[in-house]
Amino acid sequence: MLSPLAHRAPHGSWLWNEGPIGFGGALLKTSSVVVTGPIARSEEGGLVIVADARIDNRREILDSLDLRPNSSELTDEQVILRAYRTWGADAPRHLVGDFAFAIWDRDRQTILCARDPFGVRPFYYHLSDRVFAFASEIKALLTLPEVPRQLDEIQVAYYLDNFLDDPERTFYRGIRRLPAAFSIEVSPQRVRTDRHWQPEPAREVHYPTQDQYADAFREIFLEAVRCRLREADPVGAALSGGLDSSSVVRAARLLLPPTQAMHAFSAVFPGLPDAERSLGDESEYIKEVAAVDGIVSHRIAVDRISPLADYDRVMRHLDSPPLAFNLYVHWAMFEAAQREGIHVFLDGTDGDSVVSKGFERFIDLANDGRWTDMVREAQALTDRHGAVRSWFPNHLVYPQLLRLAQTGRWRSWWRGTREVARGLNRSRRKILLRSSVGTFLPQRIVGRYREWKANGDSWSPLIRKDFADRTRVAERERALLPNAWAHSAREDHARVLSLPRYQFAMELIGGEAAAFGIETRYPFFDRRLVEFCIAIPPEQKLADGWTRLIQRRGMEGILPPSVQWRMTKGNLGLGFARGMRGEASAMEPVLFDDSSSRLGDFVDLGVLRSTHARFLAADPGSDDANYDAMSLYKATVLARWLRDHGPDA
Repeated sequence: MLSPLAHRAPHGSWLWNEGPIGFGGALLKTSSVVVTGPIARSEEGGLVIVADARIDNRREILDSLDLRPNSSELTDEQVILRAYRTWGADAPRHLVGDFAFAIWDRDRQTILCARDPFGVRPFYYHLSDRVFAFASEIKALLTLPEVPRQLDEIQVAYYLDNFLDDPERTFYRGIRRLPAAFSIEVSPQRVRTDRHWQPEPAREVHYPTQDQYADAFREIFLEAVRCRLREADPVGAALSGGLDSSSVVRAARLLLPPTQAMHAFSAVFPGLPDAERSLGDESEYIKEVAAVDGIVSHRIAVDRISPLADYDRVMRHLDSPPLAFNLYVHWAMFEAAQREGIHVFLDGTDGDSVVSKGFERFIDLANDGRWTDMVREAQALTDRHGAVRSWFPNHLVYPQLLRLAQTGRWRSWWRGTREVARGLNRSRRKILLRSSVGTFLPQRIVGRYREWKANGDSWSPLIRKDFADRTRVAERERALLPNAWAHSAREDHARVLSLPRYQFAMELIGGEAAAFGIETRYPFFDRRLVEFCIAIPPEQKLADGWTRLIQRRGMEGILPPSVQWRMTKGNLGLGFARGMRGEASAMEPVLFDDSSSRLGDFVDLGVLRSTHARFLAADPGSDDANYDAMSLYKATVLARWLRDHGPDA
């Protein structure tokens, strides 16, 4: 099992076993600091841990356990063991950081495994009546004869439908992932799973002034970055020029010693046509962020790289067909980082979800009947984004009127339709109709409509109708997603951050990085920062059309103003369709030689052929070409994986 993981942790491996229990672990050294291996035992014996962990609240845990001053020399693995000895299976609730670990408790004849709140560290397992096995990558489990290599067709349907919110399923029927923020306890008598953390919308944080909110954000964010710089030398980071990656890079530069370089890796598009390059290439913002002493800027021309480049190696490392159209961008950055000797890579992924653009504020405005403020905020967003004037009302205002109607708050709904129509200068009659669709229909009609929608209806035209019916993909997806209206802005923000899609992003980016012996770290997905951002008032996230307002204020003096207050965002997908056009001829035998890949069992080949023809005829810079390129990418990657790397039928 350790052998196929050598790329992930190449600096030594350790083995331990006791009777039927065996642990194996390997080490990735991220600096010149001397560290011990990933396996540790308790001083009294009886407890053994194998871990891939970085614990950020070590001092808090050690203080709460009233340990001696020299206990600060304990490794993270030993700190987790001390926590387990005190709190037992509740220990993960007390841990802040990124972790995946397993503890063997000889006295209780139990293995406790746990994964961090956002799934930064991967954890896959196989469980049967005879064996329980776990690993950081699926390929390690597949070395065991007890683990079947059978394809999970439901995951294939999810893949074709761009669905990333099943927290446990993989492409292998006998292998599951431990969901983020969960633990699993396995003994001869039982198997028990438990969620040890989830975002809490009831908690509120209030300060008297705007400056105090900004200062609090800055303090927590800098601490999140500081924790992820621990034992990192040299250190790299992604730098797109956007607000999130720029915040990470500048914060890291502020915290690192002056003599230690901060390597920033950026994707640029010098070969795109001018009109497209102006939308996707953020070179000017990148230049401003990197224009301080100690930041070494590396720029990778990704428009010269095929989206399918090196894909055999990609799929060997990721163990599944990746649903990521910009995967080749990260792959190129990690390859460049490896050449610089970097083993720790910071990433600002989904900072806009953690801090939030603040659109959930419209829920509270509707609840409070503040229709004038709601209309004003929608208009301010329109002005700051230069958007079509109907976009923000369509996506943020009218859904709140519909929510009031569907939850029976008729008086608020009636008044709201009047105020919105007046404020937006729209027809009230049309708003009344739009915001009450389905509310007044007889329940038997609504029920039949929902039943029809549940029977194999799918978002993706690629999926064969009989395959969609057999897997009930649309019904399964709806069952996994929250379908009730959020009652408050905080509840909505917390629910979004509870979705499994974030663990998929961590697994994907982390799996790419591991191919190059690099560990990815995500400052925005610090539990303390997440809890703070949910707890602050929604107007700290959105006000006067400024999204992520508290982050912008908190980065005062750290970010260049042009980046701190920019409202645009580069489109890293603009070169994707052009790159796929270069693969058009190579795609044909993969897509349409069904005998070698079984693709036709899952994909409507007629739709696929028409998509391929339409893509070749379209302007590669158009939205339609980009959408078709994504469909062809999915089908090509799935076909190649099924043919060359996939499990048995």
